[in-house]
Amino acid sequence: MTSTLFEALHSEARSRLLDRVRGKRLVLPEGNDERCQEAAALLKKECGLSVQLVTPEEASEHKEAVRAGIESLAQSVGKKASERFLEGAADPLFYAGHLLRKGDCDAVVAGAVSETAQVLRAVLATVGLAKDTSCLTSVMLMALKSETAGGQKVLCFGDSGVIPQPSILQLSDIGVLAARAFENWLGEQAVTAFLSFATAGSARHSLVEAMREARNAFSEREPLRPVFGEVQFDVAVEPQVAARKLKGNVDDPWLEWRGKCNVLVFPDLNSGNICYKAVERLAGAAAWGPIVLGAARPYADLSRGCSAKDIAHVACLALCLAEPA
Repeated sequence: MTSTLFEALHSEARSRLLDRVRGKRLVLPEGNDERCQEAAALLKKECGLSVQLVTPEEASEHKEAVRAGIESLAQSVGKKASERFLEGAADPLFYAGHLLRKGDCDAVVAGAVSETAQVLRAVLATVGLAKDTSCLTSVMLMALKSETAGGQKVLCFGDSGVIPQPSILQLSDIGVLAARAFENWLGEQAVTAFLSFATAGSARHSLVEAMREARNAFSEREPLRPVFGEVQFDVAVEPQVAARKLKGNVDDPWLEWRGKCNVLVFPDLNSGNICYKAVERLAGAAAWGPIVLGAARPYADLSRGCSAKDIAHVACLALCLAEPA
């Protein structure tokens, strides 16, 4: 049976992604929502997923077990945070995270009804942060109708929905997490750009310097991954422009990747969110996400305006993160 999911992807990438999620276990904690119910049916039919739809009544029955799980994370989140989190022990979002932490499912997807802040609170309370990151972030996967001048058909935009004004460390985290996720999903080389209104020292400003420092921090953590920054958007995606504006030499290890970036790190949430919506609405790109990154286990957020198919797309991408590519 031909799947209706990820139709904008080329057949090889699409088959690879969908094959990796078959038979996995998903929890949707907003089980009373019709879109979640429709998404569950779609995922069962097309991907053979096991999908658990959680209700408030079911979550309430397990609140003591959830409380115990939250208390076990108290050392990592702090006493005050743990006490606040305990107030949500009967929340379906928390119960779903409890199941994820125990290994009773492979991923959780929420946010069709709940606000992002509620979802992220549940993530931190139940599964916590991954060991090598300082924050939660989110990205959008954008499938373009036509390739960029650098030959890229799919781009990853971050942060698209979580951190309004990321620090230098957080910007570095966003880049690292997005690059790893891109390679996981597409099986292709991630080429990361830290975007700015200037390129390679063409302007002096604290905002420009922050992106340069974030890029340097990224390179220290991921020395084998191609990265550029600070660069303007056109430098990131157009080789001819990049050749003019970047003063690379023959010994530059990333010379062949100039203008071929596919992971784009924006300076702040304003620019990242505005840009992905503009590309989606004006250029007709398929936008899949947001996908929360940085959690110890895959717990994804949704836009409250999502459709059942949006939920299915996010679920598949989250499930892929449950294991190495």
